[in-house]
Amino acid sequence: MDNYNSGDKVGIISWADRGIVKAGPFTLLERSSEPNMWKTRENPYSHIIYTDFFHWENDSKKGGPIPVAKKQKTLSEVLEKKLRNRLIETGLEQNTSLSASPGIGWADLIRAYSGDPVPKGAASAWSY
Repeated sequence: MDNYNSGDKVGIISWADRGIVKAGPFTLLERSSEPNMWKTRENPYSHIIYTDFFHWENDSKKGGPIPVAKKQKTLSEVLEKKLRNRLIETGLEQNTSLSASPGIGWADLIRAYSGDPVPKGAASAWSY
């Protein structure tokens, strides 16, 4: 439901304009006895509901826009990327007898033209 933990820095969302920062940063201390409410280090006796705050970014400021949350990839997107990578590797190895290991070159060149990045942790001869 919410992805906040004790110690996270948060800002308060304006009620008048939901896209504007009203106040912050505040450091979350612990959940309140009320459901979905948090206590903060700066105001330990007042409680804020989690739908009224957001993760604070370094460039956030009062009166500024709420930072856009980074979109997490879905499981199907991750699996589709892995499948595409596997098809490139097996297709290259079976049809040309060339190695398709990440960082070798030919598979990385095919990935670059197809718009797929080199797998995480692999150095590429074709990456810039």
